Amino acid sequence: MTGRGDSMYHWDWMKNEHALAVAEWTYDAPLTHLNIQEDENALDHFLNPFNWRNRFAVFKEEALIGYVDFRLKSEAEAEVYLQLHPELLGQGEGIHLAREAMGISRKQYDLMLLIARPDPDFAPAVRLCEKLDGKRKTNQEKLYYEWTFTR
Repeated sequence: MTGRGDSMYHWDWMKNEHALAVAEWTYDAPLTHLNIQEDENALDHFLNPFNWRNRFAVFKEEALIGYVDFRLKSEAEAEVYLQLHPELLGQGEGIHLAREAMGISRKQYDLMLLIARPDPDFAPAVRLCEKLDGKRKTNQEKLYYEWTFTR
């Protein structure tokens, strides 16, 4: 899936050059766990093309601003993982990208259930899920949000 259409973003399937660029991003506390270049296993997993089946690089005005990964759990259910470039955190870009990712999840995958697991130590990610009217849930003390859709 590529192209712009009426989107403010350009979505492209993850490619090697995109993954290498994302792997160089550096985050400050409390998000240092996103610095995948510091963990050899995480880096190997992230750079392995077999893990890119439903991962998209996202561009705005030709700049790589993040990626979205749809982790399909079944034909009707997926977890969504969204990561923005560290320089864009807290600037309001996340909500626009998350809304568009939700639309793509319905259009591309025809999902009935979408799940997000925001980092509980990063309050903006939790607020984003709440702004998008996600149903707040916990499982084994871990926070997550759900959105249900009808087909």
